[in-house]
Amino acid sequence: MAGWLFILLVPLLIDVCYTDARYRIIRNHTTLLVAILCAGDSLFSPAGFFWLPALCILLGGFFLSLFNIIGAGDIKLMAALALSFDTETTLAFLFATALAGLPLILVIFIINYCSSRFYGRKNKKNLPYGIAIVSGYLATSLLLRVPA
Repeated sequence: MAGWLFILLVPLLIDVCYTDARYRIIRNHTTLLVAILCAGDSLFSPAGFFWLPALCILLGGFFLSLFNIIGAGDIKLMAALALSFDTETTLAFLFATALAGLPLILVIFIINYCSSRFYGRKNKKNLPYGIAIVSGYLATSLLLRVPA
């Protein structure tokens, strides 16, 4: 990703992490701005525009969100970020996101267990998976992508 596009993208990703952790919401306008920046990066890339991996994530994620496996905001964010990766790098991005989600799952499990065990609270915390998605994207972008 071009340096100036990455500089514009980082504050948006920080906002995604904050709103997802605090309110469990990923705002559509933030996702749209992320998609525009990632599509712009892809359009200016010599390899071309990478729309197919993003479309596959969007369609597959639609069915996963129908069964409440993952939130629609998470899927839209993953598809928007996938616009800046080719197919092979998108697979690495999905794998890095899954790895980043493991500690997050553990932390939420511990919070839910402690709140029900020690405080008698039955409300379960949802998983703010936007944090794992952003972490997977940053790991993939900074470690695997070769600068142009």
